[in-house]
Parts: sequence; C-alpha cells; structure tokens
Amino acid sequence: MLGREPNETELSHDLNSLNSANFSIEKRNQFIDEVLQKPGYDYRNWLIASTELLNGTDTADASLNIAIFTSLLSNTSFQSIWPVLEVEIHKLKLLRNIPAALEGDSLNIIGMHKRIVFNYFYDQINMGSSNFVTASFQNFLFRYPTEAELSNGISMVDGFNASLFLQTGHSKMDFIEVFFNSDNYFEGQVRALFTRYLFRQPNSAEMTSFSMQYKSNKDYGALQKRILTLDEYVGIK
Repeated sequence: MLGREPNETELSHDLNSLNSANFSIEKRNQFIDEVLQKPGYDYRNWLIASTELLNGTDTADASLNIAIFTSLLSNTSFQSIWPVLEVEIHKLKLLRNIPAALEGDSLNIIGMHKRIVFNYFYDQINMGSSNFVTASFQNFLFRYPTEAELSNGISMVDGFNASLFLQTGHSKMDFIEVFFNSDNYFEGQVRALFTRYLFRQPNSAEMTSFSMQYKSNKDYGALQKRILTLDEYVGIK
C-alpha cells in the first residue's frame, strides 16, 4: 500500500499490537486504517496507475508538455489549433495535479482514472478511437470489448449517439462517464485488487458483494481494507 517495507519501529509496534490481540478483525482494521493515513499512500496509488496505464509518465512530463503547448499559443503558425492546444493544456494540468488532489481528498481513485484516460499521453499510447476503447476495456475490465461494445464505444467517442452498458452518450467525455460509472468498472477494480493481494480471481459471491459495496461508497481504501483484513490474506484458516 505504501511501496516500502516498515521501519524497525513500525514493524515492532504493529506486529506486537496485532499479536497481542491474536490478530483480531478489530485490530486488523485499526492497523489498515493507520496505514491508509501514512504519508505516501496517495502517491503510491498514483505511481501504480501512471506506471500501468501511462508507461510511467509523471508530473514532470506533464509540466514539460504544458510548457511546449503553451509556447505554441504564441506562434501564429499554429493559430488554427490554438483551441485544441488550450483543451490539451487544461487536461494536462488536471493530470499533473492528481497527486496533490488525492492527498487533499478533492479527488478519489475513480476521478484519477478518468483523468488518466483523458489526456495527451493516454491518447499517444492508444491512438485512435478503436485503440482508446479497446485499451479502456483491457486496462480496467481486463477483457476485450465485444463487437457491439467496441462498435458502440467508437461511435460514442467519435461524437455519434450510441449506447454502452445500457447508457447513451455522444462524446468522448460521455464514454468516460458511462464507462467509469458502470458495474463492469467496479467489478474490474475488485478483480485487480484480488489479483494483487490474494493472487486469485474473486468468486461470484465475492465479486457481487465487494463490487456493490465499492460502487455504493466509492471508497477505494475501504475496498483495500476489506480484502487485506480477510483471514486468507492474514494466513488464518
């Protein structure tokens, strides 16, 4: 959750605390709550996402491209695309602000994912509407879209009226809103964390319970905590 090992003080204190309570569920919850509040937790979530989805793009990369695009706004040779550049600059500023927004609790993981797929870098990695839709499914749902999902997704991204996951839209922003509010997205996040922490897929009952709770409360930390406090993770049978 933090991308590091505990220091000696943390290891001794937390292990003694858990052992003294015989690894009770209450003590496990308390421990994970404490980890969630430690410095580095929010940045760790950003680092994982940027590595997996943006090929390691960081805030410095965003700043560099903002500077490049901004310089073009004073070059009349590019006047015809100034409106496009201004939009791209705005999206890159939102991308660059992700770590600070996560730490300041003005952005959740769902919002982070929306920003990650809606910027210059993601578009360069997944060029074209077909690749964008396919990558979204692969990155967050861990499967390819069906023919109908791909066709309708492309149409929506390209500005035509289309339906996806029983929701309609007619723009790339509509696609993102529909996609990241779908049951499929929340199920994908459950699947990702089960794979990361338990090295297996959730069963049907787990998928329903965990994804419904996450969709209801939008609390990514609570989803992590629920998995990390399972007897299976702790090693208790």
